[in-house]
Formats: sequence, C-alpha cells, structure tokens
Amino acid sequence: MRRCHYRASIYYFATLYDKFYMGGRWDQYKVLVDMLIEKNTSRPLLSGVKADLERLRSIQHLIVDLDIFAAVPVDLWAEFPRLESLTIALDREYLDPYDVADTLYLIKPKKGTRLGNRAEWLYEKALISLKAAREKHPFQWRIPKIDVVAQLTNISAEDGIEEYDSDDGISQTSGDTYESEQNGELEDGFENGSEDDLEDELEDELEDGKEDEEEDDRSWYLQTAAQMTHAIPQSEFRTLKHKYQPSEKIGLGHWGWQPDREIKKNLGDFITDSETEFTEKYEYDSDSDSYY
Repeated sequence: MRRCHYRASIYYFATLYDKFYMGGRWDQYKVLVDMLIEKNTSRPLLSGVKADLERLRSIQHLIVDLDIFAAVPVDLWAEFPRLESLTIALDREYLDPYDVADTLYLIKPKKGTRLGNRAEWLYEKALISLKAAREKHPFQWRIPKIDVVAQLTNISAEDGIEEYDSDDGISQTSGDTYESEQNGELEDGFENGSEDDLEDELEDELEDGKEDEEEDDRSWYLQTAAQMTHAIPQSEFRTLKHKYQPSEKIGLGHWGWQPDREIKKNLGDFITDSETEFTEKYEYDSDSDSYY
C-alpha cells in the first residue's frame, strides 16, 4: 500500500497480475473489502482506490480458501468480469494452521477417495450457489470454471499425497512387525502373543481407524455446510467500513462556509454516517444479523 496525505493503507500498489491466491480470512484482502463496501454504500470510493480497484477487477484466475468462499456473498465474484476460473482450496489437514510453509502445493484429489468425495460435494454446492446468484444478477454473468483442490505444504507433500490416495489412514507392514502410528517405533508383534493375536490386533486397529475416519467425514460435511453462509455479519461490516472507508468529518472549512445547513452538525461530526447507511443492493436479515 502507499500513503496519501494523512490517510494510510487506502491505495493499492499499481501492480497487475492475472492470477491470485487468497488464503486465510476474507477481510485480510482489501480488494474484497472495498468491493463489498462499494456495493453497500451510496458514497463513492476515493478516486485513487477506485482506479486501482478497476485494474484488479481484470484478474482472470482466482484461487481462494474454502473459508473465504464460504464467507463472502456469492455474487461478489461477479465483480471480476474477466474471471475465467475460480478454484476453491480445501483446508490443510494434519498440519499446524499457524505453520508458515515455504511452498504450498495444490493437488487434485483422486475420485473415490475421502478428499475426492469432499471435493466433488463442494463443487456441486459451489456451482448451485453461483447459478442461483446469476439468476438474481442485473446483467448476464458468465460463471467461471469451478475447480476444487487440496492444499499440501512442501514439508509433507509426498506423505500427504500417499495418505490422500489411500483407502484408510493406517500404515501396515508385512511380516513380523508393524509400525506404531503414535510413536513411529517398530514393535515386535510376536513378543506379547501369537501371530493370530497380532492379526486380530491389526484388524481392530483398521476397524477403529475406519470408524474414526467416517466420524471425521460426517463432522466435516456438517461443519462445512453450516459454514457456507455467504453472509457478512452487520457488526463486522460496520467495523470494516469504519476502518477502510470512514465518512468525512466536518472541518473548519465546512463549518465556516455552510453555517445555515438544514441539518445542524457540529465541528468534528461525520458529514454522513457511512457505518450505518444501507442500500438495497444487499438485503439485511435482522434474524441472522448479516447481509446476504
């Protein structure tokens, strides 16, 4: 960002790209915040912000985390008229969310695997939402190509790909030993029992692993379906407007040459209350306290 007078972090760098990746929270990306504000206020954006925003609208390929796609209103993607592809990245698994990876790999999950089934389900949900948004849009909006990928880091890319492609998450070796999944040590299966006992133990572990995986799957589908609200809470929207596009305050110039205003305002008051002004561009649902 570059500075303009006393205002900070309101303009974009004049850098053109045709492909962007957006991960984390949606409100970390000012391009999305400004687009949402522009669609929900009668006050125009600052000229510098508007010009830079128009350049960013020419992005052709977007990759967004599932959290971002689930949070923002669906027709916000129509604000990118040249958008050719919208790729949704499934959240990383088995990794510390606060880990910063040097490289992020995006892979296409295989059909029929756990992640493949999730990707197919999410693709159908996203396509239905985008088609519904197109029906309500004032102009003919060409829906971009939708794709769903899984995220892996360079730390465990090979292990992750093998695990995603596996029918179960249990690592099993042949012969007299098996690998403990908890401590990574090799244990002798014949010290504490017969070969039949070892086979029974391994079968129990496999069965427990499958039950845990099925439970994880059920939880993921329920949580993801509940997460895909495509709605911004009113309180969050007001906070963002106040942070990024605050209304102009009355200064000495306004106060001096307009003493006979119909609505009397004092020095330092807002000329317009942008944090509470609404338009009909997005409907406000008082029950859920959010825009949709």
